[in-house]
Amino acid sequence: MRFLSSLMLGVMVAIPARTQNVNPTHPVEIQAQKHSSPDEMRARFANVELQKEVKELAELCASVPHHMDGVKQGRLSKRCA
Repeated sequence: MRFLSSLMLGVMVAIPARTQNVNPTHPVEIQAQKHSSPDEMRARFANVELQKEVKELAELCASVPHHMDGVKQGRLSKRCA
């Protein structure tokens, strides 16, 4: 009986201790507390602008075959006329 109670106590202590992932000597840096520097904000904005330009260029490239088919049939887009 004493062995069983010691085993239960060991299990009850070991499981919570193993699941806690806290290291007080090296705490994990929380991203929400970090403020972006002006350079980081500029880089993020430049990346957003770049993504917009990439999307626009991809759409333009996708439309080229359709417009070329029209040119082969003697039709021009209103933008070209």
